[in-house]
Amino acid sequence: MRKLLLCCLITLTSNTVSAIEPVSLSVKINGVSEDIEKHIRSDMSLQHLRSDPAISESVLEYYIERAIQEITVSLQPYGFYNPHITARKSFKKNRWLISFSVDKGPVVQIETIDIQIEGPGLYNPNLSNIAKLMPLKIGNTLLHEEYEAGKKAILNAAIYEGYLAAELTTHRVEVDTQRSKAKIIIVLNTSNLYYFGHTTFSDSLLNNTFLNRYPTYEEGDPFTAQKLLNLEDALRNSDYFSTVRVDSQPNHETYQVPISVDLEDQKPNHYLFGAGYGTDTGPRGKVGYLRRRVNSKGHKFNAQLQLSELFHKVEADYIIPGKRPQTDSISINSKYMEDEYNEKPVESLELTLSEKREIYGWDRIMGLSFIHEKSVTFISNESRRDDLLLPFIEFKNTTRDNLNNPTRGRTRMIRLKGAHDDLASSVSFAQIYFQERWLHSFAYDFKTLFRLELGATLPRTYDKLPLSQRFFAGGDTSIRGFGYRSLPAEIDKDDERQPVGGSYLFVTSLELGKMIYKPFGIHSFIDMGNAFRSSKDEVQIGIGGGINYDTKLGPIKFSIAKPITNAAQSWRIHATFGPEL
Repeated sequence: MRKLLLCCLITLTSNTVSAIEPVSLSVKINGVSEDIEKHIRSDMSLQHLRSDPAISESVLEYYIERAIQEITVSLQPYGFYNPHITARKSFKKNRWLISFSVDKGPVVQIETIDIQIEGPGLYNPNLSNIAKLMPLKIGNTLLHEEYEAGKKAILNAAIYEGYLAAELTTHRVEVDTQRSKAKIIIVLNTSNLYYFGHTTFSDSLLNNTFLNRYPTYEEGDPFTAQKLLNLEDALRNSDYFSTVRVDSQPNHETYQVPISVDLEDQKPNHYLFGAGYGTDTGPRGKVGYLRRRVNSKGHKFNAQLQLSELFHKVEADYIIPGKRPQTDSISINSKYMEDEYNEKPVESLELTLSEKREIYGWDRIMGLSFIHEKSVTFISNESRRDDLLLPFIEFKNTTRDNLNNPTRGRTRMIRLKGAHDDLASSVSFAQIYFQERWLHSFAYDFKTLFRLELGATLPRTYDKLPLSQRFFAGGDTSIRGFGYRSLPAEIDKDDERQPVGGSYLFVTSLELGKMIYKPFGIHSFIDMGNAFRSSKDEVQIGIGGGINYDTKLGPIKFSIAKPITNAAQSWRIHATFGPEL
C-alpha cells in the first residue's frame, strides 16, 4: 500500500512540475555606451538567473538590488563615482523584463598627482622624469585602465634601469565623490641597484675572445635591460647563429646579475639565387655564396655574380669584424664589372680596402680604392684607359620605424672622394655627393616621400673624368620620364642625343601616396633636376603616377611618367621593388 501511495505521489509531483512553464528573464540597460554596457553585463550576477526556469519575485528583488551595487562599481573604472540608478521590473507572458536607467553623473577629474621616489634611485637622472610615464594628467578623467598602465610603466622603468627589487610601497587613488575630484599617490622604492656579473657563452665554433666583444658592458657595470637587449639583438643579427637565448640570473644577496648566453651555430655556407626585372636594367639575375664563418675569429667571405642586359658584375668581399663586431669591420673588396652607358661599353676592375665604424649613430666608411677602367668616349667614340687611386670617406645615417615597410623615417648619406695625377691616377679631381630621403605618413592612409641628391666635382672639366666618376640623371630612382642615365645629353655628329654626364648633380622628387585597398595603393609624383656640365644645362621635369603593391620586402611600384620640359618625348614606364628608405 505504501509503495502504491509513494508511486502516486511521485507521479503527481512530476506532473505538477512539468505543468510549470519555464520563466525567462531579459535585462535592459539604458544610459551608457556599448563598451560600458558590455563591462557591466560581464560583472552582473543577475545575468546568471536567465538559466533559472523558476524565478521567484523575492529572489529577483534581491538580485536587482545587488545589480544596482554592481553597476555602481562597474562605472568607476570609467571615472563615474556618483551615479543615480533606477530599476523597473515587469512580468508578461512568463517573461521578466528588468530595465535599469543609469544617470552616470559627473566624471571624476584628476586634481593632484603625487609620485615620489625613495631609495638609491632617487638620484638616478634617468628616473628624474618618471612622473611623465603616468598617462593620466591633472584635469583628465580618472580612468582605472590608464592608472594601472601608469603604475606598471613606473615600476618597469625602475627595473629597466637596474633596480630589480623595486616596488610600489604606496599606490592609491583618493576620490572625493562630493566634489568629483581625485588624488593619485604613488611611492616608488627602488631598493638597491644591481650590477652586471660575469657573462658566459655556450660552446660555439667562434672563440670566446671574439664573442666577448659583443657585450657593450663590462662586469661590474650598473645593470640595464637595454644593454641586455642590445646584446641579444647584436648576436641575432650577426648571422653566425641559428638560435640565441640570453638569460639573466639576479643574485639578491650580492646584487650581481650573471648573464648566460646559449648559442647554436648557423651552417657555415649559404647560397643565394635571385632573379628580377627593372625598367632601367631589364631582366637580371644573381648568384651568391656566403661563408659565414671562415675561422673562429668570425671572418666572413662573400662572393656574388650579377647579370643583366645592362651590366655584368663579379664581386668578392673578405670581412674582418672590428672591436665592436655589430657595427665595426674591415673589408677587402674586389670587383670586376662590364657596364653600358647608352651603348658605350665600360670595363672596370676595382680593389678596395675599407673600414666601417659607427660614430654617434652614423656609419662611417673610409678607405682606399684602386680602379682600372677602359671605356669608349661619347661623341668622339675614342677608346680611353684610366687608373685611379681613390681615397674616400662616407657617412650614412638611417632611422625608420620598420626595416622593409617603413611608414616614417629618414636616411642621409654624404660621400667625399678624390684623386691626384701625381699619385698613381690619370686625372685629378675632388668630388662630394649628398643624398637624403624623407618618408612620413599622415591620416587617412596618405604618405609622402621626398628625395634630394646633390653633387659637385672640381675641377668642372667633366669630359676628363672617367665615365664611372661622372654624374648622370634619369631613370627609376632619379628623374622619371627620362631614360636611365640619359641626362645630360649632347648632340653628336649624327644629330643624335648622347648622354655625356656632368660635373654637378641636382635631383629632387616629391611623391604622394594613398592606400586604397590594402595592399594596393596609388601614387603621384613630380621629379626635377639634371646632371649639369655648366649653367647652360636646363632643369628637367618629369611628372606621373601609378599603382603600388605592398609586400613584406617593400612595395612593388609601377609608374608611368612623361617629361614636361621636352614635349617631344613620350611616356615611359618605370618599375621598382624594395624599401623606400
